[in-house]
Amino acid sequence: MWFGFFAFNGGSTYAIAGEEAFKMTGRAVVVTTLGGATGSCTLLALSYMLEGTWDLGFVINGLLGGMVATCSGANALEPWGGVVMGFFGALATQGQVALFENVLFIDDPICASAVHFGAGAAGMIGVALLGNPDYAGEDFTGLFYGGGAEFLGYQFMGMAAYTGWAFGTSAIMFGLLSAMGWFRVDEAEEDSGMDVSHHGGKAYTMDDGKTDESA
Repeated sequence: MWFGFFAFNGGSTYAIAGEEAFKMTGRAVVVTTLGGATGSCTLLALSYMLEGTWDLGFVINGLLGGMVATCSGANALEPWGGVVMGFFGALATQGQVALFENVLFIDDPICASAVHFGAGAAGMIGVALLGNPDYAGEDFTGLFYGGGAEFLGYQFMGMAAYTGWAFGTSAIMFGLLSAMGWFRVDEAEEDSGMDVSHHGGKAYTMDDGKTDESA
């Protein structure tokens, strides 16, 4: 995923030949790397503070959240801006995970919503604060670089539009699936797992940890 983000953010420039394109693509890749590295270290430390262990799940969430947060402006940020994005993107990701698991009780087993929604929102706000117009033009002038609140306002409008579209279309699709009885399997099948019943084989061949009571 980390390597793939180089193409994702760096490749968004659609060019690498020539001095200017090379600088822009290189900057995007560096900012992306620093965002991911900062995000993973941030949640590594947070996992130890909260749980007393170095939790790999936290690290992966921080890595992905940090890189996702850079997506809004990887080409418009200073390298230190990538560090800031990674830090807040990681916290936004894990904050949404905690909200879903402990307050709203929404099932998001791979934290995909938190990584994309939480960190994505942090990145959209971040670029409106830290965007350097020398790199990406006056339209990307962040508030800390002398830009007005208009850019930030547009970002909030964009977040509202994306959120409304995603929640609206999802509600329609999942509502129809639920009405047709296709939304969930029965409880017994859910407890035992769907590897065999729906996917034709076991996902894990190792011992499941159960012991023979007679042993």
